[in-house]
Amino acid sequence: MTKNMFFLALAAVLLFSEHASASVFDIFGVDSKGIAMGGARTASADDWTATYYNPAGITQRKNSVGVSFLFIGNHLDVKPLPGGTGLENRDNSVTQGMSLGLTYNFGVDFFRLGVGLYLPLDDVQKQITHFPDATEYYFTNKLYFELDENMTERQIVLPTIAFKLFPFLSIGAGVSLFIHSSTYSNVYVPSVINLSDVYINVNDVQTYTYVPNLGVLFNPSKDFKIGVSYMGKDSFPLEGAAFVYAPSSPIGQHFTQPIEQIIFFTPAHLSAGIMYRPIDNLELDGTITWVEWSQYRDNHNVSPDTQWIDPNTNTLQPGQAWNDIYVPRIGVEYRPAPPWSIMAGYYYEPTPVPPQTQRTNFVDNVKNVISVGGGYRLPYKGGNLSFLVHFQAQLLGERTTKKVIAVDADPNTPGIQNPGYPGYVSKGYMLNTGFEVNYAF
Repeated sequence: MTKNMFFLALAAVLLFSEHASASVFDIFGVDSKGIAMGGARTASADDWTATYYNPAGITQRKNSVGVSFLFIGNHLDVKPLPGGTGLENRDNSVTQGMSLGLTYNFGVDFFRLGVGLYLPLDDVQKQITHFPDATEYYFTNKLYFELDENMTERQIVLPTIAFKLFPFLSIGAGVSLFIHSSTYSNVYVPSVINLSDVYINVNDVQTYTYVPNLGVLFNPSKDFKIGVSYMGKDSFPLEGAAFVYAPSSPIGQHFTQPIEQIIFFTPAHLSAGIMYRPIDNLELDGTITWVEWSQYRDNHNVSPDTQWIDPNTNTLQPGQAWNDIYVPRIGVEYRPAPPWSIMAGYYYEPTPVPPQTQRTNFVDNVKNVISVGGGYRLPYKGGNLSFLVHFQAQLLGERTTKKVIAVDADPNTPGIQNPGYPGYVSKGYMLNTGFEVNYAF
């Protein structure tokens, strides 16, 4: 009965827990133009979207306001290898969200203030958590795409300030705001024999956490720009404790269970980009982004140092942290006629997750991402009013994971001791379409 009390108390706070994932801006992009150009906007973003791509970029226009809508469909698939049981997980989902923002100079040429927002239009927060190891077998016996499921159910707030130090040099700084939650539960169990009567008080206090968002833009001419931006690692931590009072318990009337969860971990990333216009109606963009996945923390705020088998010696090796990765991006915009534009982009994202041969099952795949888009711009009251659309396909390359029986496993039940044994195949795709209305003036 003590275990039952423990899980009951824990459930009171786990209601607020969430599956960890990067932000929707990191995975898909901010706006139709940025998405259509493969996210290669570190040097070229010059309106409210620069609050994410590069805060210094908001100095390139006096004022801007815009809104974009994203419609995302996923097909993520995990199938066991022959001889495996359970574990199959197919996620087919459709979600939508809205990005919006503005920049304003207050009549001062060298100063800009901006803000970017993302608002999910389905669930404000989807409450899902799981154990990516042997423990999960006893709850769902499924495998999850750790970084790509439930990524759109997160609000994003990016207030930004920027200065044009010289005509050719700008700097910007902002913060990425997110919620910090402290939760305390008081649980009273009159009888540990009869758990039909349990009384729970939950006290939840939510404040904000923030991480820096910095940028520099060097633009010696209108046809050539170099940009660098940095955003720190971010997460939604859930901290607190469950205080349990069970007057009839024979082994102790009180116990306290501390709670420490990580929700929506976003790694730090550093981007460097170039924008070049060889001719007036053609723009070429390139960005390379370093992503610090080695600092990743899972739902339970631990580093997933996964053990692995050395194929040369067939011996168990110490835990291997996730890998930092580099993501190259390219984008192109062509204007066949003054009001019209055509855009295309591509990027490749390797997986930071090492081979999962032992107890853990962090499912992740390499991505090849292609995107296209178009726009129409017309003069309006001293500025430019733009209408844009985009389509993006993220193709998750097929990955085969071959599991081994854990060194301390019961050979009669290897699937339970090492879930996923003897292995599984993961693959899928994510489709993203939408439109944007933007006014720069």
